[in-house]
Amino acid sequence: MLKTNLKRTVSGKLKHIKLTSNDLQGYSDVVPNFCLSDITKSIIEGSNNGREYSFDAGMSKLLKRFKADLNEVVTVKKNCMEEFVKDSIKQTTNKVSEAIKVQIEDKGKAVQQFKSEFYSMIQQAAKELKKMKEIEEKIQNLVTLKENEKENERKVYFLQLQEFKRLNDEFCKDMKHLDLSHSKQYSVVLDEMRNDMTQLQKKMLMETQQKEMGNIRKHLKLPLI
Repeated sequence: MLKTNLKRTVSGKLKHIKLTSNDLQGYSDVVPNFCLSDITKSIIEGSNNGREYSFDAGMSKLLKRFKADLNEVVTVKKNCMEEFVKDSIKQTTNKVSEAIKVQIEDKGKAVQQFKSEFYSMIQQAAKELKKMKEIEEKIQNLVTLKENEKENERKVYFLQLQEFKRLNDEFCKDMKHLDLSHSKQYSVVLDEMRNDMTQLQKKMLMETQQKEMGNIRKHLKLPLI
């Protein structure tokens, strides 16, 4: 609180007391310097003619000047604050714009790199798929060829079996006919042998009989001689 030149007397009445400059020390941060100088000249030290200073007029003048100075300080502070806010907003906007620009560039680079890698991967996959299809076609052709070869082998084997069966049937048939023919031939030969044996026996019997008859005749002729 500011010190004034009003003091109460013993009876309780207010009385103007002359203030010194030391009484206002510590209040320079509240009251402007030029106001202090005026107060020092008029209120604290008093006027040149020695008349006492009117406190109400001085205080009103002091408050008006203080209000004007305060408004000026507030205006200056407000302008400084507005400039600071504008500069801060501008700097922040520039930083945000730069960050967004960098992010967009980074995203663009990442997207471009992803597109390039993805396109390369697609091309590689397409090439590998084409190779796999070619290999699959070759394998399918080989499988078809092997199946055809096996089918032809089965056909040839089946034809060979049929031919073998036919030859076997013919052989069996020929052997049967041959057995029958041999049996007939054997029967014929046996009959011929039997006939020959019979004829031979008859011939031998006749010859034996003739010899015996001749011997008998010889024996019969001897006594007669």
